[in-house]
Amino acid sequence: MKHSLYPDTLPYPNRYGITNVISPSRKNNFEHFHLKVLSVFLAALLFTISSFGQGACPTSNCVSGDMTITKVELVDATTLGTLPNICQPGQSTVPVKLKVTFDATAGTRYGFLLIGDIEINGQFLTRIWQCYPEDFIQGPHTRVLDQVIQWPCGSTITLSDVYTAWRHQAPSSTICTYLNSDGTISDCGAIDPKCKYYGEQSFTIAAPLVANFTYGGTCGPNDLYQPITFTSSTTGGNTPYQYSWEIRDAVTNVVLATSTSNPYTYTPQSSNNLSVKLTVTDASTSQQSDNETKIVTVTSCCESPTVSSNPQNQVKCQGTSASFSVGYTGGNPVPGIQWQYSTDGGLNWANVPNSAPYSGGTTGTLNISSVTLAMNNYQYKAILKSGMCAAVESNSATLTVDPTSVGGTVGAAQTICYGNQLSSNLTLSGNTGSILKWQRSTDNFVFNSTDIANTTTTLTAAAIGALTQDTWFRAVVKSGQCAETNSSAVKITVNALSVAGTIASAQTICYGNQPNSNLTLSGNTGSVLRWQRSTDNFVSNSTDIANTTTTLTAAAIGALTQDTWFRVIVKNGECPDVTSAAIRITVNATSVGGSVASNQTICSGNLPNSNLTLTGHTGSVVKWQKSTTSNFSAGTTTDIVNTTTTLTAASIGALTADTWFRAVVKSGVCSETTSDAVNITVQQPISNNTIAASQVICSGNAPNGLTGSTPTGGDGNYTYQWQSRSGGGWSNIAGANDKDYAPGSLSQNTEF
Repeated sequence: MKHSLYPDTLPYPNRYGITNVISPSRKNNFEHFHLKVLSVFLAALLFTISSFGQGACPTSNCVSGDMTITKVELVDATTLGTLPNICQPGQSTVPVKLKVTFDATAGTRYGFLLIGDIEINGQFLTRIWQCYPEDFIQGPHTRVLDQVIQWPCGSTITLSDVYTAWRHQAPSSTICTYLNSDGTISDCGAIDPKCKYYGEQSFTIAAPLVANFTYGGTCGPNDLYQPITFTSSTTGGNTPYQYSWEIRDAVTNVVLATSTSNPYTYTPQSSNNLSVKLTVTDASTSQQSDNETKIVTVTSCCESPTVSSNPQNQVKCQGTSASFSVGYTGGNPVPGIQWQYSTDGGLNWANVPNSAPYSGGTTGTLNISSVTLAMNNYQYKAILKSGMCAAVESNSATLTVDPTSVGGTVGAAQTICYGNQLSSNLTLSGNTGSILKWQRSTDNFVFNSTDIANTTTTLTAAAIGALTQDTWFRAVVKSGQCAETNSSAVKITVNALSVAGTIASAQTICYGNQPNSNLTLSGNTGSVLRWQRSTDNFVSNSTDIANTTTTLTAAAIGALTQDTWFRVIVKNGECPDVTSAAIRITVNATSVGGSVASNQTICSGNLPNSNLTLTGHTGSVVKWQKSTTSNFSAGTTTDIVNTTTTLTAASIGALTADTWFRAVVKSGVCSETTSDAVNITVQQPISNNTIAASQVICSGNAPNGLTGSTPTGGDGNYTYQWQSRSGGGWSNIAGANDKDYAPGSLSQNTEF
């Protein structure tokens, strides 16, 4: 309880008297239980005494100091003595009465009347009043008010709005006649001015001084026994208090320590309980004291914890986090934890540093933010220590660090032909971790992937099988607890089957000429290795042409003199080479006109003697021609529709003039040519063939020579044959072949 203490001396002491604090005692120390009058006089109030009083007679001028209250005490309502020692602040309520001490300061006064309000902890409780019809000689007097108050032990009880009155003449009973039964005054004017109104001055009645204390403490890390801090919880009396602590061994009764401090901390040196006595002396003018003794149990700080859960082995991936935890029960004080690690299998141990990658090295959980390969097979344990107790160790746990998964490299990329197996197995190298499986994809793992059940570093060609398209392969690798990763992908390039394609196009050319156009390959799959040529459609001969393009130029071929076949050798990647169909360049022999047989001489108007026949030609007969000039000059040549090698006499018809004939021959695409010309000589009929002259001779004589004329017609190269007849038919005359003939002797008529 907090009490307001007023000064022992107030202004105008001869008029207002002195107010003292008086506190009731408890147990043996309650013999001096006093009440201290706690006044709240404001200086302004003290110096404005001329203002009218309030209280029971608000209009009266009640400022006399003839009788002044000097003490107000609480007493037991039954015994009117000191309060019983069972009154413990905050724990009980006891019936009390007010014992008031007042001083007659100016001689004898007659009767004493008191009215006031009782407040508990600042809250109005009741009004009290009392009048004593007695003569009070000069000096102090004490009276107990009749009204009983239920007082909560330790609470603040205040007497306020106090009004007192008296008479300065006998009889003493007169003053009491003005007090009504409800505590009001019937005639304030009759009393005035022999009265005193204390106005805003209230009397806070001090509670009994009750010594008490609390205690407690916690074990420090180096304490064998728990240090105990004793703190006074004394109430009542008047502060400031004086304290005296006495610490005794409750077993031996030996005084261990004393102190006047509050609070006071004492550290026990043995496990014996303590007897602790607090003696409190208050600040009353007449000092009073109280004491309290308690038996305090000494708490040992040394209770080792018990490990309830040990750290567990951890398998982690390089670069990931790890943690080890220890659980415990008990331990007093709360055990400190220190993690240790060993790099040599537990032979030597060191404290885990409080720096990266470690944290929590002195907590229940040790954290490692990023484990390294160097930490592989490190061991960790926790050391638990409560105060001065022996340390307790957890079991050790091993950290296994798996290296980060490395996919490695698959060897080697290959190119194969459509439908074939690989030429060699695929082999993984440079990996870190175990192979979970292999995978294959036809789009370099963009959208599709197929697992292959194989956990070795070799993927055989047989396991892969024949491939028909580009396929990528990779291995999936996982190192321990690390995330799986993929190796680099290797591509098996699958070449489409070689397709030779088609050469365009077959041609026919003339002997000694180049092809009319280049030869071009199309529809092929693969690259051109070379071209080839042959004069027997590659039956027995073939010549390579160094050309790897799809075009074989006419210039590169050059002039041809015989039929020649051409083809291309094509190879697509690793697939076998193939040969295109051969294309033939037909080489026509140069057109040869040949010879027409034969020259003839016929008589005008006759048909040729025989058909004309062409021989020795090369090529086909396009037509025949005839001309009246040997050079077949323009305007003299006429085409004859005949494509055979024979020009019949019938088709020629009767001729009347020399006529030349020839055949026009064309060999394939070669330029046409003409045969030799044959001349059908047309002779005019022989005329002017006369002889002279007729004669008559004598038998046996030789006639004169017969003279022939020079004939006309024919070819001018005449041959002569003389004939004769003598009555029969004509007969050639042997040897008669000149133009003139001289017959021999004749014996009969003879015609020549």
